[in-house]
Amino acid sequence: MMTDHIPEKTLERFALDITLFDAEAKSQIRAHLDRCALCSENLGRWRTLYENVANSLQSPPSERDRALARKLAGRRRLILPFRKPELPAATEQAIDTYFETIELYRRPLAQRIVRYVVRHPVRTASGFSITLAAALALFFLTHPPADSNPYEYKVLRSVLHVYNKEKQELWQKHVESCEDDSLQTYLNKDGEWGRRYVQVVDVDGDGRNEVLVTGCLSGNISDGSLLCFESDGKLRWQHSMGDSGIKFGALDFTLEPNWQVGKFLTVRRTPRDKPQIFVAVQISPSWPTKLVELDAATGNQKQEYWHAGGIGSMVSADIDGDGVLELVIGGLNNTFNSACVIVFDPRVIRGAGPTAPGFEPQGTGPGTEKYYLLLPRSSVGVALSPRPYNNVKSMIVSDKGQVTLQTEECRINQESWIGGFVYSFTKEMAVSYVVANDPFVVSFQRAKRDGLISDTLDTAYYQRMKDAVRYWDGGKFVSKVTVNSLYTPGKEKQETVYP
Repeated sequence: MMTDHIPEKTLERFALDITLFDAEAKSQIRAHLDRCALCSENLGRWRTLYENVANSLQSPPSERDRALARKLAGRRRLILPFRKPELPAATEQAIDTYFETIELYRRPLAQRIVRYVVRHPVRTASGFSITLAAALALFFLTHPPADSNPYEYKVLRSVLHVYNKEKQELWQKHVESCEDDSLQTYLNKDGEWGRRYVQVVDVDGDGRNEVLVTGCLSGNISDGSLLCFESDGKLRWQHSMGDSGIKFGALDFTLEPNWQVGKFLTVRRTPRDKPQIFVAVQISPSWPTKLVELDAATGNQKQEYWHAGGIGSMVSADIDGDGVLELVIGGLNNTFNSACVIVFDPRVIRGAGPTAPGFEPQGTGPGTEKYYLLLPRSSVGVALSPRPYNNVKSMIVSDKGQVTLQTEECRINQESWIGGFVYSFTKEMAVSYVVANDPFVVSFQRAKRDGLISDTLDTAYYQRMKDAVRYWDGGKFVSKVTVNSLYTPGKEKQETVYP
């Protein structure tokens, strides 16, 4: 019969696994616990500790948890289960290291376990305490979050944080000089209202998202590169746009071109087609822009198209209602000083777009666009803007695939915007309507008040804007809705079927 208190090591073993004791030992321990309040209380503390451990292991560790575990394992290998402490002092030191290292950061799992242990006098140099520390460290290193698929992200103080749907952080990357997103998180956005440097998107159709990252100002990732990270944060590939350029007439863009990735978009024509990654990279700060398709597995270039101007918007849309997505681009043609809209079959993107006489590109064939439209400047833009062009500011796509875009009649300066028009198109890319936005109405009224224009902003004005839209027929621009005569649909062969 037990007369003294039960050793802490025995109480811990009893709390952890009662099957470790034979029937006689269990009977003696239970009899002692019935009459000894101190031992009974200590047993309860051990049971609570291991219950907390079991419950905590149901929640995933953060990346910092894993980093701390790696640090701990490197500093004190005594806690690993295959290395048994030789001396009580060494054992105590290992436990102290565990408490010291993990407790400092108060991460969710460590906080629930360690704070309980520190606040209750049951800490001991037993083998099971060492095993507990080792199990926790190994858990941090090997146990993945319940959902390890990236879903959203934000950038805080030059650090990219990637999260799953439950807003649990999966991993981090240093992205020097990236725009700070503050408390906002972003899903798969293509930056219609400003340049974005990151996208979370399934680039290969395997059901798991990758993360695409491009240069951040003059940061540690080049403006002319695109990086693809696996769902676990490992780098899959990095594509640098290179140092090649092009000549448009007498304008030479081959000398030390300064590349900048402006837009990138993943397009999946049909549920059975392989996803395609398209990147618009511009020779900054001027034009031209190169549109390239990159291979999702390797990052190698597959297709290339040159454009005599900037590309500001990229969307995928089923514009004709046939169940197949097209690639739709909005931007500016510098040689015509005009906003433009381009529609591609994503399988056939090559050559160069139309240019004004004298600016023909060297070394490329004609473009394979299905549609190429020029949108006219307004009388207000001509009167007020110091820059001789308009531009496509943004595009949106309805659930039915209808494309609506907004033009910008160019800014007077960064603070003063003239405004623009909203265009909507039919499935044949005819203009269904055009209407001025509010900033343009204000600019129009001011220009008329100051005697700079004599027009009236009425139905006839809008009709003139519609009639002034021009379509590329393969050799010239015409006023009639026209498909480019050089357009050839891509082959309809089926590629690998993806879910």
